[in-house]
Amino acid sequence: MMTGYKRIYLDTAPVIYLIENNGEYYNKLVSSILKWNRDGCGFFTSVITRAEFCVHPYRTGRYDLIKAYDDMLNELKINVIGIDDTVADTAARLRGKYSSFKSMDALQISTSMRCMADVFLTNDKQLRQCSETRILLISELDE
Repeated sequence: MMTGYKRIYLDTAPVIYLIENNGEYYNKLVSSILKWNRDGCGFFTSVITRAEFCVHPYRTGRYDLIKAYDDMLNELKINVIGIDDTVADTAARLRGKYSSFKSMDALQISTSMRCMADVFLTNDKQLRQCSETRILLISELDE
């Protein structure tokens, strides 16, 4: 795993894996996030993450997961970035360039660019084609 990051953007998948204790990715994520936290990194995500994350808990009545999400935001001091016209325009440009990108993915990447994140942490391999920001896959993290 590369080091030297100061601003880490969390896509929805890493958040889900952390909160739901996904066995395949959990240890890698916890290890990396603890290291980044010790190194003084800032963490970012967007309101899109909440919208995507909360679907399953609301559907299944697992409000404890929503509380765990809110607790994680507070504990890690994750900055939640809103969507504005600049972010939306950048997302539209990304979708114009990368036709396989979904709107939510383009908005997430655009938001990470807006907050000047050093890296966008995701589990979506197709996003690797984005040359506008560094995409880091969870599988690339050290344990």
